[in-house]
Amino acid sequence: MPWSRVSNLISILLLLFFTTPITSAPAAADLVLEGSLEGGLRYSITATRKGVPIPASEIKLKPLETYQLGNPPSKATRLNPRANPIANSSNWCGSVNTAPSGKSIAVAAWVGIDGDSWTSALLQAGSVCERSVWVPLGAYAITSLSISPGQWLEVTINATSTTSAQISLMNLHTGVNYNVILTNGPTLARVNANWVVERPYYGSTLVTMPAFSDVWFTYASASLTPSGSLGILGAKQYQIPGFCGSEEYDNTAQVSYVP
Repeated sequence: MPWSRVSNLISILLLLFFTTPITSAPAAADLVLEGSLEGGLRYSITATRKGVPIPASEIKLKPLETYQLGNPPSKATRLNPRANPIANSSNWCGSVNTAPSGKSIAVAAWVGIDGDSWTSALLQAGSVCERSVWVPLGAYAITSLSISPGQWLEVTINATSTTSAQISLMNLHTGVNYNVILTNGPTLARVNANWVVERPYYGSTLVTMPAFSDVWFTYASASLTPSGSLGILGAKQYQIPGFCGSEEYDNTAQVSYVP
């Protein structure tokens, strides 16, 4: 049975990801932001604040630098022995390392459809600070949707077909809700449902993972077509050795944590 909908709550920030430069199209109405990407993916965004429509002029979509997401973590391997640089001191004995300039630190938390056993496409929404994505396309951030530490973000992805979807993003503390409609996307099989904390890449560089305590996914569920649903119980638990562990709490909750 294919997945049609993945939903849950995550306590973090958010972003919207595609790949190519955005070409803005005239809004169909004052409350709708519409446009298209060079790859043919089209979008339509509306938003409300405590039930009151937000004008399209206040909805901000920002392209991000090249970002790679969704690939399962590779197996950990030991570093090869190396000849370290040597320095002499009268009172220090140990290791000192200096971060290269411009070093990125980030962690992504998202829910998604496909990308594991079906590797041709991955539809995801969640955060790298703030966001949502259709891999192999690129990344855009909804900068007008603000979320502060400790607030809860509700994310629902509804794959209405293999090439179209609706994403709902709501800050439960402020009542701000964004609805994103996507059409003509890469083909999904709708066979994987994901609730993931990820150490992402910027370009070809795997970023440094920041220190964090727990990231909870709650009210997690995936609806099947034509009927039925599944949750966390029995799901494959990916780990990032030395950086992040993952455990099921019950059928609707999962926690990712620093081991």
